[in-house]
Amino acid sequence: MRCFVAIELSEELKLKVAELINEIKGKDLLVANFVKPEQAHITLKFLGEVSEKKVEQLKAELKKFSESANCFELTFGGLGLFGQRVLWISGENQIASKLAGSLDAYLSKLGFEKDTRPFQVHLTIARIKKIKNRKGLQEILNKYKGKELGKIFVSELVLFSSELKRNGPEYFVLEKYKLKC
Repeated sequence: MRCFVAIELSEELKLKVAELINEIKGKDLLVANFVKPEQAHITLKFLGEVSEKKVEQLKAELKKFSESANCFELTFGGLGLFGQRVLWISGENQIASKLAGSLDAYLSKLGFEKDTRPFQVHLTIARIKKIKNRKGLQEILNKYKGKELGKIFVSELVLFSSELKRNGPEYFVLEKYKLKC
Protein backbone atom coordinates (compact mmCIF):
# COMPACT_ATOMS: atom_id res chain seq x y z
CA MET A 1 0.00 0.00 0.00
CA ARG A 2 1.10 3.60 -0.64
CA CYS A 3 1.90 5.35 2.63
CA PHE A 4 2.97 8.73 3.96
CA VAL A 5 3.43 10.48 7.30
CA ALA A 6 1.60 13.78 7.68
CA ILE A 7 0.14 16.47 9.90
CA GLU A 8 -3.63 16.88 9.86
CA LEU A 9 -5.23 20.32 9.68
CA SER A 10 -7.80 21.76 12.06
CA GLU A 11 -11.39 22.02 10.82
CA GLU A 12 -11.06 25.82 10.96
CA LEU A 13 -8.04 25.79 8.66
CA LYS A 14 -9.76 23.34 6.29
CA LEU A 15 -12.62 25.86 5.96
CA LYS A 16 -10.14 28.62 5.09
CA VAL A 17 -8.50 26.33 2.52
CA ALA A 18 -11.95 25.67 1.01
CA GLU A 19 -12.66 29.42 0.80
CA LEU A 20 -9.32 30.05 -0.89
CA ILE A 21 -9.84 27.21 -3.38
CA ASN A 22 -13.32 28.54 -4.20
CA GLU A 23 -11.90 32.03 -4.75
CA ILE A 24 -9.26 30.69 -7.15
CA LYS A 25 -11.79 28.47 -8.96
CA GLY A 26 -14.15 31.44 -9.29
CA LYS A 27 -11.51 33.45 -11.15
CA ASP A 28 -11.05 30.68 -13.75
CA LEU A 29 -7.25 31.01 -13.70
CA LEU A 30 -6.27 27.37 -13.97
CA VAL A 31 -7.09 24.00 -15.38
CA ALA A 32 -6.19 21.99 -12.30
CA ASN A 33 -7.05 19.21 -9.93
CA PHE A 34 -7.83 20.96 -6.67
CA VAL A 35 -7.31 19.23 -3.34
CA LYS A 36 -10.46 18.27 -1.46
CA PRO A 37 -10.24 20.56 1.60
CA GLU A 38 -11.40 17.80 3.94
CA GLN A 39 -8.37 15.74 2.83
CA ALA A 40 -5.83 18.58 3.04
CA HIS A 41 -2.72 17.77 5.10
CA ILE A 42 0.99 18.51 5.39
CA THR A 43 3.08 15.61 4.10
CA LEU A 44 6.23 15.22 6.17
CA LYS A 45 7.47 12.07 4.45
CA PHE A 46 6.15 10.17 1.43
CA LEU A 47 7.06 6.51 1.81
CA GLY A 48 5.72 5.01 -1.43
CA GLU A 49 4.67 1.37 -1.61
CA VAL A 50 5.03 -0.39 1.74
CA SER A 51 4.31 -4.08 2.36
CA GLU A 52 1.79 -5.03 5.08
CA LYS A 53 4.65 -6.58 7.09
CA LYS A 54 6.75 -3.42 6.86
CA VAL A 55 3.72 -1.27 7.82
CA GLU A 56 3.60 -3.07 11.18
CA GLN A 57 7.31 -2.37 11.75
CA LEU A 58 6.78 1.22 10.60
CA LYS A 59 3.95 1.72 13.11
CA ALA A 60 6.19 0.63 15.99
CA GLU A 61 9.06 2.85 14.84
CA LEU A 62 6.81 5.90 14.36
CA LYS A 63 5.53 5.43 17.91
CA LYS A 64 9.13 5.57 19.19
CA PHE A 65 9.95 8.56 17.00
CA SER A 66 6.87 10.57 18.04
CA GLU A 67 7.57 10.01 21.74
CA SER A 68 10.76 12.06 21.35
CA ALA A 69 9.25 14.87 19.23
CA ASN A 70 7.69 18.00 20.72
CA CYS A 71 4.35 19.65 19.96
CA PHE A 72 4.50 23.00 18.14
CA GLU A 73 2.43 25.69 16.47
CA LEU A 74 2.42 26.01 12.68
CA THR A 75 1.40 29.22 10.89
CA PHE A 76 0.10 29.26 7.31
CA GLY A 77 0.23 32.19 4.93
CA GLY A 78 1.24 33.12 1.44
CA LEU A 79 0.85 31.17 -1.77
CA GLY A 80 3.55 29.74 -3.98
CA LEU A 81 4.23 27.56 -6.99
CA PHE A 82 6.51 24.59 -7.46
CA GLY A 83 7.41 25.18 -11.10
CA GLN A 84 4.21 25.62 -13.06
CA ARG A 85 2.63 22.43 -11.70
CA VAL A 86 1.76 22.78 -8.01
CA LEU A 87 0.00 25.64 -6.19
CA TRP A 88 0.55 25.61 -2.44
CA ILE A 89 0.06 27.50 0.82
CA SER A 90 3.24 28.14 2.79
CA GLY A 91 3.68 26.83 6.30
CA GLU A 92 6.09 28.82 8.48
CA ASN A 93 7.95 26.99 11.20
CA GLN A 94 11.54 25.84 11.53
CA ILE A 95 10.50 23.18 14.03
CA ALA A 96 8.31 21.52 11.36
CA SER A 97 11.22 21.53 8.91
CA LYS A 98 13.56 20.04 11.51
CA LEU A 99 10.91 17.44 12.40
CA ALA A 100 10.62 16.42 8.74
CA GLY A 101 14.42 16.19 8.46
CA SER A 102 14.68 14.09 11.62
CA LEU A 103 11.84 11.84 10.44
CA ASP A 104 13.53 11.41 7.06
CA ALA A 105 16.84 10.42 8.70
CA TYR A 106 15.09 8.10 11.18
CA LEU A 107 13.09 6.30 8.49
CA SER A 108 16.10 5.97 6.19
CA LYS A 109 17.51 3.57 8.80
CA LEU A 110 14.48 1.36 8.10
CA GLY A 111 15.32 1.31 4.40
CA PHE A 112 13.12 4.17 3.20
CA GLU A 113 14.77 6.37 0.60
CA LYS A 114 16.18 9.63 1.95
CA ASP A 115 14.79 12.82 0.39
CA THR A 116 17.33 14.65 -1.75
CA ARG A 117 15.51 18.00 -1.82
CA PRO A 118 15.32 20.27 1.20
CA PHE A 119 11.95 20.07 2.94
CA GLN A 120 9.63 23.04 2.58
CA VAL A 121 6.55 23.15 4.80
CA HIS A 122 3.61 23.53 2.44
CA LEU A 123 0.00 22.58 1.89
CA THR A 124 -0.72 21.60 -1.72
CA ILE A 125 -4.03 23.04 -2.92
CA ALA A 126 -3.88 22.33 -6.68
CA ARG A 127 -2.02 20.24 -9.23
CA ILE A 128 -1.95 22.43 -12.31
CA LYS A 129 -2.53 21.10 -15.81
CA LYS A 130 -2.59 24.51 -17.49
CA ILE A 131 -2.39 28.16 -16.42
CA LYS A 132 -5.14 30.02 -18.29
CA ASN A 133 -4.48 33.49 -16.89
CA ARG A 134 -0.90 34.17 -15.73
CA LYS A 135 -1.62 37.79 -14.80
CA GLY A 136 -4.63 36.80 -12.70
CA LEU A 137 -2.64 34.05 -11.01
CA GLN A 138 0.14 36.51 -10.17
CA GLU A 139 -2.47 38.87 -8.70
CA ILE A 140 -3.71 36.08 -6.39
CA LEU A 141 -0.12 35.22 -5.39
CA ASN A 142 0.51 38.91 -4.61
CA LYS A 143 -2.79 39.28 -2.72
CA TYR A 144 -1.86 36.50 -0.31
CA LYS A 145 1.85 37.33 -0.01
CA GLY A 146 2.60 37.69 3.69
CA LYS A 147 -1.08 37.25 4.62
CA GLU A 148 -1.67 34.83 7.48
CA LEU A 149 -4.38 32.26 6.73
CA GLY A 150 -4.36 30.49 10.06
CA LYS A 151 -2.48 28.48 12.66
CA ILE A 152 -2.67 24.95 13.94
CA PHE A 153 -1.30 23.35 17.07
CA VAL A 154 0.51 20.18 16.03
CA SER A 155 0.19 17.51 18.73
CA GLU A 156 0.32 14.36 16.63
CA LEU A 157 1.68 12.73 13.49
CA VAL A 158 -0.50 10.55 11.29
CA LEU A 159 0.41 7.54 9.17
CA PHE A 160 -1.84 7.48 6.12
CA SER A 161 -2.33 5.07 3.28
CA SER A 162 -3.59 6.36 -0.05
CA GLU A 163 -5.47 4.84 -2.94
CA LEU A 164 -5.45 6.53 -6.31
CA LYS A 165 -9.02 6.71 -7.63
CA ARG A 166 -10.54 8.23 -10.76
CA ASN A 167 -11.73 11.33 -8.93
CA GLY A 168 -8.45 11.79 -7.04
CA PRO A 169 -6.64 10.11 -4.18
CA GLU A 170 -8.41 8.83 -1.08
CA TYR A 171 -6.56 8.84 2.23
CA PHE A 172 -7.02 6.45 5.13
CA VAL A 173 -5.66 6.90 8.65
CA LEU A 174 -3.61 3.85 9.67
CA GLU A 175 -2.38 5.19 13.01
CA LYS A 176 -2.01 8.43 14.98
CA TYR A 177 0.98 9.23 17.19
CA LYS A 178 0.93 11.75 20.03
CA LEU A 179 3.86 14.15 20.33
CA LYS A 180 5.29 15.41 23.65
CA CYS A 181 3.30 18.47 24.76
